[in-house]
Amino acid sequence: MKEVSGDRNLPLWGLLAFALWSPISIAATNAAWVAALLLWGFEARRERPRLRALFPPTELNRGFGLFFLASLVSVWTSLNVHASIVEFRSLGLMVIYFLFSWNIRSGRERKRLVFCLLATATLAAAFGILQHATGWDYTGHYDPASGKAGSFFGLHLTFGEYLVLTTCLSAGILLFANPPVPLFLALIAVSLAMTAGILASGSKGSLLGLLTGSIVLLGLRGKKAVVSACGIGLIAILLILVYKPLPPLHEIASQFVVDAHQTSGSMASNTRRIYMWWSGLRVSAIHLMTGVGLHAVETVYPAFRHPLAKEPNQWHLHNQYIQIGVTRGLFGLAALLYLLLAAFRAGWRRLKRCGDPWDRAFSAGILAGLAGFLVCGLTEYCWGDSEVLMLVYMLLGLLASIPDGNESKRPLSQTNPRAPCPWESARTKIGGIARTCALASILLASFLVPPTPCSGRMQILEAALACVLLVLVSRPVAGKGAPRTAITQAIACITVFAGYAFTRHLWISAEGFFNADASSCPWAIPVLLSLSALGLVVLWLASSKPVLSLFDSAFFAALGLWAASAFGTNFLLALATGTDTFLRPPFLVLLPLLTLLFCLYCLVRFTFVGGKTDRLLFACTALCMLIHALR
Repeated sequence: MKEVSGDRNLPLWGLLAFALWSPISIAATNAAWVAALLLWGFEARRERPRLRALFPPTELNRGFGLFFLASLVSVWTSLNVHASIVEFRSLGLMVIYFLFSWNIRSGRERKRLVFCLLATATLAAAFGILQHATGWDYTGHYDPASGKAGSFFGLHLTFGEYLVLTTCLSAGILLFANPPVPLFLALIAVSLAMTAGILASGSKGSLLGLLTGSIVLLGLRGKKAVVSACGIGLIAILLILVYKPLPPLHEIASQFVVDAHQTSGSMASNTRRIYMWWSGLRVSAIHLMTGVGLHAVETVYPAFRHPLAKEPNQWHLHNQYIQIGVTRGLFGLAALLYLLLAAFRAGWRRLKRCGDPWDRAFSAGILAGLAGFLVCGLTEYCWGDSEVLMLVYMLLGLLASIPDGNESKRPLSQTNPRAPCPWESARTKIGGIARTCALASILLASFLVPPTPCSGRMQILEAALACVLLVLVSRPVAGKGAPRTAITQAIACITVFAGYAFTRHLWISAEGFFNADASSCPWAIPVLLSLSALGLVVLWLASSKPVLSLFDSAFFAALGLWAASAFGTNFLLALATGTDTFLRPPFLVLLPLLTLLFCLYCLVRFTFVGGKTDRLLFACTALCMLIHALR
């Protein structure tokens, strides 16, 4: 995106108001972006630009589109359609990203917006510190008993998550922009004030997020910065040990311990989160692809909650990845990861290509803030906090408005061409045989495995995907006979959906094993070993392809993250109770299921050649999907 200068930029006034009010009032912030939208419409009508100039493409358009589509599908198949439709309106906040990316026309406007944001974020941090120090609060949000400041925000967790993003942005300017001495000192004071605000919030996740963002910033700055920071950190630890020996460190460590026998305090709070994650992962085996709906967790939580959980119901699961995976399904989680990967790639390009030190500073600060935001999401549903989400959209819009340099963009698949593989013909034959066997197996499963009860909306979705599959395989090739990447990705995703739909009864019937360990499931170990062997074969077949696309990486990351979440939750639950074992459901059920989906995706995505046999197989798959939907 190139810089565009202009004397008038009416939407900028709304964006400035957004930056000023964002840490103070959610109502005023919403009014600001709505005003910016109206001003943008008025300016567009006055200037009457072409359609492409009115809606310029950005690097994150596809990510937002996929996330919107996955959310729309989850609303269609939701267990609570009304609540999901109400929650679906929050996707309208994506407009904030486009308003910032389209209407920031120069580096001067970016600086103005960033300094307005940092000024009011510092004010919010100061008010939070005042709350914590004196107990005074006119907003009514502060609880003196907890001692956790929330500033102008309704919750201390939201306050801490917000400051993680702004602190990393301020630190990025310090490390990369080389500001003049007065501004340098002011930014140090701003960063210290916001760090103190995070400490006053008492949010452990925010502290970990700030630590992660700081490590990312130092890594981007270079080895010298890392060595200097390590030296300063060691000196600080020695000073702490001299003046206050082991008790403070012991207290810090105890904040991250899980114990099912504790009924209050941080240990009990940590363990309650483990119960929520375990319950959500149980739900996911039954609603893996499309989820239960955007605001429908409370509809199924009581039936799946952990026996030791005290709360009868929950509307969210205190983990943004598990929450999105349960509500929007595996496709929704993959879409979110695609969006985040695209954002990190865009920030990295600008950091390396931009000549303006301020733009490089903003890119580094936003990258570090996003990394901290991801870590905060491990224990909180940050994507559900509208104040934090609006700030994330603003920062992504700022990032998209930065010129990405004058270097030519080459497709990733052309950067490192591979030499011809002598085993290529053998790979093709083996891939075709493996693909044929896999598709024949799931087609057979569609008739042998009893269909599970599902809603009429899910049947309509399955039938619609079958029709799409028929259209895709009717003309799947372009050029010299090589299938286009987008087509093979779409066919692979529909095949994954079909494989899960045809075998869904097997995973639901495994519900009886949820309270058992591996010794009570004699089928578990052989299934895991056979699927693991199949996964190794698939990896060997897929290794002939040069480079993964961004969507492939996001889909594999979603599968890996879900498996890691199931394993980690079981492991932490075993530590908390002292009696459970980590090799038990839901991990024991999800691992073979995710391995199956991985194999199906790879066999279709990396070995599909678009020949007559392939078309016939996928046409049969589409026909079976139609029959399965009617059954």
